[in-house]
Amino acid sequence: MAKAAEDALKQYMEAGVMDDNHRKYLERILADAKHAKLQNKTAAKESVKNLEKLVDDGSKQKLKIKEKREPSPISYEKPPKSSKMDDDKWPTNRLNSRVVESF
Repeated sequence: MAKAAEDALKQYMEAGVMDDNHRKYLERILADAKHAKLQNKTAAKESVKNLEKLVDDGSKQKLKIKEKREPSPISYEKPPKSSKMDDDKWPTNRLNSRVVESF
């Protein structure tokens, strides 16, 4: 918009018609457009900085959490599985009564 306002002001000045109010109006539009463009650039830069800061803070927190985690002093080891089953491990209370009667 700043470029369009600048072009309109140039065309107006080249035309030779000098209405002071209209010229001031075009100059104000040009100034407003440049100001808005500058604000947009500044806002975009600030947003990028804020996002970078958030990402940086998040990664720092993850590192702190990882550093704080230490292996537990209590170690639990599972007993090794045996290849043969012990007779006392069979569930005797689940035997079917029909099977028991047939013996």
